[in-house]
Amino acid sequence: MLYLLSKLLPLIVLPLGFSILLLFSQLLRKWNWLLFSSLSILSTFSLGIVSNAIWVMVESPWQRISSTKVRAANAIVVLSGGNASYKGPDRILEWSDPDRFFAGIQLYKSKKASKIIFTSERVDTDLYSSQIYTRKALDMGIPSASIISTKEVRNTADEAYEVKKILYNLKPRKNKSIILVTSAFHMNRAKNIFENQGVKVIPYPVDFRSNIYMARSTFNPYNWIPHANNLSKSSAGIREILGRAVYKVKYMYARTLD
Repeated sequence: MLYLLSKLLPLIVLPLGFSILLLFSQLLRKWNWLLFSSLSILSTFSLGIVSNAIWVMVESPWQRISSTKVRAANAIVVLSGGNASYKGPDRILEWSDPDRFFAGIQLYKSKKASKIIFTSERVDTDLYSSQIYTRKALDMGIPSASIISTKEVRNTADEAYEVKKILYNLKPRKNKSIILVTSAFHMNRAKNIFENQGVKVIPYPVDFRSNIYMARSTFNPYNWIPHANNLSKSSAGIREILGRAVYKVKYMYARTLD
């Protein structure tokens, strides 16, 4: 039920969905303030200054970390979400966001763990993210014996559960930890979910977006002109905030059943 809620809720409460809902209400009620509110919401969240502020908030308090300064662990866990896939008849590998994968490889080559775990999100009918990452890792000289893939996962909770099962079979059996590699905006939620599965987490945030967005001056006039790209960025940040809220509700509900 909560999984369904986490997928449907953003359609209603994200700026575009909520604005459309207000427009439909305006057609039924003929209240002009609903039209004004709809346009105001779209305009506000389409501003660069607003999308920048949202991303600073969701990525806080994480900072970039050098791979050489990270403590060693039993395994490096690279979460799905890099959006890698094979395109066209020649099956050419395309990356839209490779930071997670390459950070995991860098950590392994820095000898921070003897195992690297890729989670398996479905990216095509017969293709999983772990298959893509494994092929690329082998091409980059990572031994096959050091690579582990999880079973199919749908979300971060699934990833934590599957990684916990893999860790149980690694030696030593006790006091094991992982270096968790995921996007900075996703790290707060991912870290909490893994720790609630009893996994000791060393965070390694990557894919920082607020740094890129905030590089633009506050006084840049383009930051004050509504743009569809800014609306998309604002929506992505709000989606993460909603994901955290749904997780907290789920966790609190589970605690009441214990």
